[in-house]
Amino acid sequence: MNKTTVSATLISTTDPVNADDLAHLCGVQRDWVIRVVEVGILQPMQNTDISQWQFVSQDIARALEARRLEHLLNTNLDAVAMLMELSQEIRRLKSLLQTHGLPY
Repeated sequence: MNKTTVSATLISTTDPVNADDLAHLCGVQRDWVIRVVEVGILQPMQNTDISQWQFVSQDIARALEARRLEHLLNTNLDAVAMLMELSQEIRRLKSLLQTHGLPY
């Protein structure tokens, strides 16, 4: 019988995390988090000194998605940012069409 081990990290939906914690959760270095902010994928709650940056659970999910896309597509974060922005715009437009009863 094969055994599969799964590890998980409990993430609070109310307590923000700092840049180092976000890097750890994503399995990357702090520089990656800085780059994700630079390309606009994430926007920290306090847009000041990096040591003051804080991210909420939605940011964590977005960062994990960016990391997944970067790895899956073997591309850079600029391309990932554009892809995520276009995907969000498509969802917004589909919702707008649905609101007006139009097919998409």
